[in-house]
Amino acid sequence: MATTIGSVDSASHRYMVQAVGVGDPSCATMVNDGVYLDRDARTVRYLPRESWSEPKRPQIRPSEAMSLEGRVTLAALDASLVSEFRVKLPLLLDASGDDGVRADFLQQFGKRVEAALGAIGMIAESVRVCNVAVNPPGTRSTGKDFVTHEYVGLHIDNHDRLPLASRRTAIQLMTLNCGRSTRYFHFIDLPVEELAKILHSPLDDPQEDRATACDALKNKFLESYPDYPVTRVALPPGSLYVTTPQDIIHDGAGGDVDADVAFLMLGRYRMS
Repeated sequence: MATTIGSVDSASHRYMVQAVGVGDPSCATMVNDGVYLDRDARTVRYLPRESWSEPKRPQIRPSEAMSLEGRVTLAALDASLVSEFRVKLPLLLDASGDDGVRADFLQQFGKRVEAALGAIGMIAESVRVCNVAVNPPGTRSTGKDFVTHEYVGLHIDNHDRLPLASRRTAIQLMTLNCGRSTRYFHFIDLPVEELAKILHSPLDDPQEDRATACDALKNKFLESYPDYPVTRVALPPGSLYVTTPQDIIHDGAGGDVDADVAFLMLGRYRMS
């Protein structure tokens, strides 16, 4: 018997995009007409269709919106900070280098980013991890499987193996574009709890591994609703986003010319 699924129109909450300190970058967001299954991948991998257009309803919310919960928040930092990071990039990528020196630079750079965020009213209450991610030009997916090192396409993070009902308040990710080209953040605007309601899936099964359950939920939604739009946020060099990657289906993509370089800071953020 086929599983009954609900309507996406019944969702009571959707992730929206808001901007802090960067004016009204309404042209930075686009939407498409869904996803496709990448037949070249060795595992199930969904990617956004390349059919981008301006959204019919506004995605950007006023910068005075103070909550970061349940949103994708955009900001931009001073170009000199990003230039400093690029100078140190060979050090960060040198596999034969000193891990302690690398970790110290990332930590110190993270403190500089925290200060820059504070100047525009965003407070990093705590920081768990600072890291760098580099991908080749033309990368269609930036999310990687930590075991196979393969790109996974649209996915839901599972750092903390949280119950699905607790995902909205999970730890947040700040991603700063330190490359020379625009990079992109792709996401489905429905939080995990809404996905479960639409698909009539249990929010938490104690007998099932939560990472496996979350991945199955993502695959079931994208298989059931392949035409549900993906939102794309363009992030020029020096731009960043903050969101809750354990609560939404998402991925990134790089530009076609230069390497995709991002500084990542996992932590707790709020507006002052």
